[in-house]
Amino acid sequence: MSPTERQEALQRMGQDGQEGLVRRKGKGQADRDPSGGDDAGSDDETALARGAGSRAQAEKGGALLSEVFGDEHLQFGYDLFLNSKDTFQPVTDIPIPGDYILGPGDEIEVRMSGKTFQDFSLHVDREGMVHFPGLGPIPVAGMEFREFRDTLKAQVQERMLGMELVQVTLGSLRSIRVFLLGDVNTPGSYTVNGLSTMTNALLLGGGATRVGSLRHLQLKRQGELVTELDLYDLLLHGDTGKDSRLQDGDVIFVPPIGDTVGVFGAVKRPAVYELRGEKSVAALIRLAGGLLATANPALVQLERVGKRDHRFVIDLDLTSNASGARGVVDGDILRVPTIKREKERIVTLAGSVSRPGPREWREGLHLTDLVTPAQLPPQTDLGYVLVARVDPTDGRLITLTSNLDQALADPSSPDNLLLQPGDEVTLFSLGENRARTVLPILAKLNDQVRTGFPEAMVTADGHVRFPGNFPFNPGMTLSDLVRAAADLLPNADMDYALIVRETAEGQIAPFSVHLREVMGRPGSSVDIPLRPRDRVLVFNRDPLYNPAANPVLREAQLSLPEIATPDDSVVAEKDKASLERQRTPGIVELAVSQSLAGNIPTGNVPPANAPSASALPGGGSVAGAGVSADAGIDPDRKLVLARRLDPVSVVSGPSSSSQRSALLKPVIAALKDQASSHSPAMVVGVSGAVRFEGEYPLEKKMTIRDLLRASGKLAEPAYLLKAELTRFSVVDNQFREVAHIPVDLARVIEGDPVADLSLESHDVLHIMRIPQWTEVNRVSVEGMVQFPGVYPLQAGETLHQLLRRVGGLTDQAFPEGAVFLRKDLQEREAKERDTLISRLESELMEAETQSAKDRENTITPVNIG
Repeated sequence: MSPTERQEALQRMGQDGQEGLVRRKGKGQADRDPSGGDDAGSDDETALARGAGSRAQAEKGGALLSEVFGDEHLQFGYDLFLNSKDTFQPVTDIPIPGDYILGPGDEIEVRMSGKTFQDFSLHVDREGMVHFPGLGPIPVAGMEFREFRDTLKAQVQERMLGMELVQVTLGSLRSIRVFLLGDVNTPGSYTVNGLSTMTNALLLGGGATRVGSLRHLQLKRQGELVTELDLYDLLLHGDTGKDSRLQDGDVIFVPPIGDTVGVFGAVKRPAVYELRGEKSVAALIRLAGGLLATANPALVQLERVGKRDHRFVIDLDLTSNASGARGVVDGDILRVPTIKREKERIVTLAGSVSRPGPREWREGLHLTDLVTPAQLPPQTDLGYVLVARVDPTDGRLITLTSNLDQALADPSSPDNLLLQPGDEVTLFSLGENRARTVLPILAKLNDQVRTGFPEAMVTADGHVRFPGNFPFNPGMTLSDLVRAAADLLPNADMDYALIVRETAEGQIAPFSVHLREVMGRPGSSVDIPLRPRDRVLVFNRDPLYNPAANPVLREAQLSLPEIATPDDSVVAEKDKASLERQRTPGIVELAVSQSLAGNIPTGNVPPANAPSASALPGGGSVAGAGVSADAGIDPDRKLVLARRLDPVSVVSGPSSSSQRSALLKPVIAALKDQASSHSPAMVVGVSGAVRFEGEYPLEKKMTIRDLLRASGKLAEPAYLLKAELTRFSVVDNQFREVAHIPVDLARVIEGDPVADLSLESHDVLHIMRIPQWTEVNRVSVEGMVQFPGVYPLQAGETLHQLLRRVGGLTDQAFPEGAVFLRKDLQEREAKERDTLISRLESELMEAETQSAKDRENTITPVNIG
């Protein structure tokens, strides 16, 4: 048969479009085995080319399937062919099955007993005959092994007296030639042993391609269909009943893949499946191994290709039999979703508790049922509990707050919240920065912001334990926010706090509140209801307050944006320079004359005043000789030191005045920015003898008394008989007029409504000081004096008078020398030093320049001759 005739024969067997898959070297020669044979060269190259062409077709067909089901979804069963061919060679060292068909090339081993044991090795010849000694030729070709064994045993008993057949088995098995054709990775002819089955040969050829069927593998013998193998029976059930043993010349044909459907999602074996008798959705689910425990059968979707080249979706509820019985067609995709990840019947306990985590929810579960005192560490803040809840009506996140202390004391109170499934309950510690803890909740609330739904957040800033942003919940009041911030710090200004509120037009409208009334009656009518985006500013009333000395507040302020202004930077640089001067004080040495030393009393002399021509500056310091080095004395030189105390050293950090102005600065700037020709800036100012000078927001119906409350009330040197209100007004839109209005401050303080004038935009109230009011200056005396310490200093007092006041020098004092430190002298010395350095540098530069010019003008004589 020529190659062309052979190809036509293969096509008649069902392999359409195969090109020369079986080659012959010549007439009468055996077929080539593409997996290996006696010859090499062009036939092997041709076989490789055939395999490459088949793989290219398979890849093209796989791409078409990917268009339907996507690249990420694998076809079921095809990973069986990924292993090496050698792995699937049939075993030959097993007992010969009784239905094995004998043929030419088989070796039969026979053992007989009689007078002696005799072993025979018989070969089946080309004619299918085996020649047994004493019996002659026996036809065995096509006979089952068990049938041959029984026949031989009967003939030995009849014709060979005294002999008995002990054992009949097979030695080496014959090789058979089979053909692997169709949609396989490496089609061709293969030489296998007689025990090989359909799957052995298929796996030897690399298996079916992605467009080859796994459910209709055909075994053809002499042009007739012998059997059809469904590999799903083997893969899903382990059934090898139809995995027929091969015979010489058999053809294994892999037809194109049939109808395919995809089953994805919450099933045990998500994949693309080939259909064979599966006609319903329920059958597909069984094919995919069933649903996972996390599957949601009520929300299954069936995607189907429509008649107009588009997909449409069919919603199915597999809890009903009708949906399970719905038919499926080629190209369908069944998607089974999972249940929601959110755990519905739980509540979550987080934060300052001994065992945070999920808890079982049940009907009627209240906050005190979830949180018991035994679960709480000692530092838990019982005054503020935050509950995050998803609103079932619109899916938006909302927050609730509770006073756990009140709920534990009275379980019937509104603070004992009724919990819902999915609630997340967070408790806080008194020592943690809760503003950072609530950041994830604030981020979710911020994601919900849109028109009509402002950001559900309020801010507590200033003199509270934990300043920061906090979730807003409906019905939230000012006292609730104070509890959220872990309460007020000591020395908070209880008479003046500010709520900065945004209007519908996007402008701010600040108004003040009395914290004393609010915190005295929380939850009452005086407790101000808050709105989203409200900002509450709490001020400190202590002028010597240093926030840097409070580590809790300092850490809490890290969560708030810092306010930096040019003026603040200048002040900070000045303070820094002043502190640097304190660390490295300048010392001015003054020699004390012998006559002065003679006038200084020694011993225990009562303090007295004595006139002198030299006066001490206010705020100085004197140290006697003979004290330790820690006191600033050089023991070798035995100098008396005079050290001036800089008033800045009293407060090492920013005062409450700077804290108050820093909090108010963005508010004042916003009020000025939103001003226009028709709406002046709602700002007033106060200066003079008040605790906190500066600018303040102008509120509705604000009076002088209200402004004094905002400024921390009057300072001690305030002059009560008279004050002055400066008012600016625009006349006929042409020019600005200034008027100074006298104010009877005493009547204002008494509450006289006539004297308590209403304020207008840009008004400035000036509080005068009592005439000749001066601050008391002090000087520090240290070292070898009778009574070292800090003494008030009178105007014009001299060093000699001061030394008499401190009881004079001790016997160990060295009065011949003194070192006197004075701030103005220090600054003058530094200025003179800088001036001298600058002058010297200038003179050096001029000298160098002049020297260079002189060198250029110098003529060097030249000797001639």
